Amino acid sequence: MKIRGRATIGSLIVGAIFIILAVVMTLVNNELLFKREVTDLNKLLSQGSVSSNIGSMVTVKVDAVLDNFAETTHTRNGFTTGKDQHFVIWLDDDSMIAVSVNKKDEIDALERIMDETWDYIEEKANDFTKQPVELRGKLSEMSVAIRGYYKDSLTRMGATSDTYTLYYYTIDCTESALLSGIIIVFLFVLGFSNVISFIITKRRQRAASVSMFAGDEGSSWDSDPME
Repeated sequence: MKIRGRATIGSLIVGAIFIILAVVMTLVNNELLFKREVTDLNKLLSQGSVSSNIGSMVTVKVDAVLDNFAETTHTRNGFTTGKDQHFVIWLDDDSMIAVSVNKKDEIDALERIMDETWDYIEEKANDFTKQPVELRGKLSEMSVAIRGYYKDSLTRMGATSDTYTLYYYTIDCTESALLSGIIIVFLFVLGFSNVISFIITKRRQRAASVSMFAGDEGSSWDSDPME
């Protein structure tokens, strides 16, 4: 008799899928998880090498914020799972670029700096903020949806390419290395658990089959001799 293990094949397939997803996430987040080198954004600007460094981790010291121009809401199954806030920041070389944040302390800091920036522009203060904030994030292409709001914000403020250098990139500070690492480890654990379960089940099935086969070979029929 053969013992069929249809469920074990499904376990192997699910395990392989989890492992593949973990590998893909590791490759996609390689810069965030493993690369320790972080480049100062102003250095890239001075070198004129911003576009060639898309995907790199950068750091920027923010002391002037002009607008909170958009909010992105993330939902799952109808429930809100998080929100990203998008700001226009004014850099030292009179250029402008967007930053995306979702941590409360960073949002509060940028909102404060924005109020202080407009106080300076409206001559209510003598200088920009005395408490700048340093942000670290991935230099990314600006999404089409966000790009429209960004352009509208610049237009409202009268910021044009004639007077300012306008960068259509985002410093994305919303990704978390810790969260990504936890998800990747979780996927690897699930994947290998399913694969190991498949291997153990197959070994037990093989052992049971051998045991049953040996039992069949050793069995005999007792009969009374004919007198």
